[in-house]
Amino acid sequence: MNSIELVNEATLPRAEVAPVVREFRATWAALDDQLPPAVGMP
Repeated sequence: MNSIELVNEATLPRAEVAPVVREFRATWAALDDQLPPAVGMP
């Protein structure tokens, strides 16, 4: 899945992207808990 690569903190002003990245990572972590380990983010 390439969505992780799209969320790059260097592509947007940090003040705008920081909350988005935190939300994305929290959402990803919640999804990762529901996936088999091999499918989750390393």
